[in-house]
Amino acid sequence: MNQLKKYFIAGIISGTLLILSYSQLFSWLIFIFSIPLIYTINTTTSTKSQIVSNFSVFSLIWNLFNYQFLFYFKDDYLNWIAPLGIILYALFTIIPFLFFLTKLKNKLLLFACCWIIIEQLFLHWPLKSPFSSLGIILGNYPKLIQWYQFTGIFGGSAWILLVNILLYLCLKKFMYAQTEIKRALLYTIISILLPMGISLGLSIQKQNDNSVSVRVFSFDNQTNREALIEKIFSKYQNDSITPSDYTVFPELIIHLQNQPPEKDATINKLQNIITNRKANENLVLGANLEAWRNQQILAVSLNNDTIQKRYKSILVPFGEKLPFQDKLKELGIFKKYNPTPYLTPNTNNRLFVNKKDTFHVSLCYESFFENHLKTQINSSTDFILIVAREPFLYNTHFKNITKLITKIQAITFQKSIARSSWCGVSCIMNNQGETLKSTYNTNIILEDRLPIKKSSTFFNRCKINLLFVATIILFIAGIFIRN
Repeated sequence: MNQLKKYFIAGIISGTLLILSYSQLFSWLIFIFSIPLIYTINTTTSTKSQIVSNFSVFSLIWNLFNYQFLFYFKDDYLNWIAPLGIILYALFTIIPFLFFLTKLKNKLLLFACCWIIIEQLFLHWPLKSPFSSLGIILGNYPKLIQWYQFTGIFGGSAWILLVNILLYLCLKKFMYAQTEIKRALLYTIISILLPMGISLGLSIQKQNDNSVSVRVFSFDNQTNREALIEKIFSKYQNDSITPSDYTVFPELIIHLQNQPPEKDATINKLQNIITNRKANENLVLGANLEAWRNQQILAVSLNNDTIQKRYKSILVPFGEKLPFQDKLKELGIFKKYNPTPYLTPNTNNRLFVNKKDTFHVSLCYESFFENHLKTQINSSTDFILIVAREPFLYNTHFKNITKLITKIQAITFQKSIARSSWCGVSCIMNNQGETLKSTYNTNIILEDRLPIKKSSTFFNRCKINLLFVATIILFIAGIFIRN
């Protein structure tokens, strides 16, 4: 077998292992996904172009799978623009592997540190997305990652990369019959079992007895906006549902037609209904203003005497905003204005208050970002509500990744979550990431008790991301330390 073919096969194997690891049955494969790549690089003699082809195959396979939903937009012009995002993600994913082409001594350390840095970059650049974080995959086993409340999701990525490197070193020593194999195995076993033990210890902590009742409405893709509103009114007017402390509806179910929520007829009608029911109910839903070229999406919370709102601050690349818009205009893709009225983000930190409860309402895409939630949540926050609408119907990967990230956010911030979606995942989870109720693309109502926890995790309290700072320090040290 020629060298180039070996590299292609290694890239395909690593990409396949990473894709399979998103499944709960094969999540353990995440701890060995990079070994075929690293082993092939360090045991064969090839040109730099052949080695780069190895990385490229892996990166393209994974990013095509991970960002396949970019092909699901309905607008024709996005069918060829959005995949550019996949190419950019693939190119940046290659960067950590480039250290294997250098003569630097600490290549494995630099590879791992650079990977974490790139994951952080993906949260802040114009194509911002959290989906490239390896730590997401560990959401399949919430009891084993309770320590995310100290490190956030990137702690999981660091753990995965550490175990990958240690297992590679064990394999290398075994293949070359080196005497240090026992020590390498010991370090590997400790690195695997220690975080698991800490997590299991955290998971058996006594749960708070305080809770609120929550009702989550889920709607399928066959239900249009008018039918959706009619179903809601019908349920309440026929007294077919009992009072609940909180009822959560999906995103975008109300068009405000440039009117403030207080003047919207639908919201006023809902407010009158719960007033007439004489129950302490709070309704949470998503609406949009619909102003041409200045659209804004907002969350609205209402009870019988108050209406509160906050605006969406993180928008979906291509779906709600156009990344690199000015550059695309220069290339002649757009002339005077966008073919669709893209949204305008509105940064605002707003907690909702209902009598003794304090809660955060996240709007769909922004709920995936732990750096966003960190700015919104504090020790007074009791729980998190999410209103969402997913247009990527029947995309199994997007469905799975939504569940995984929602579990991880519950663990990281130790807050229970209720999520209502139109055409997507609706669920209720406790503050340890355990799923109490869940459904996907159905017309159904989920009901359960939502545990309340008035506290703040170490990750939430810490003003800076200590793991990221440590990664930067290690990265610099890895470049300059030669011995």
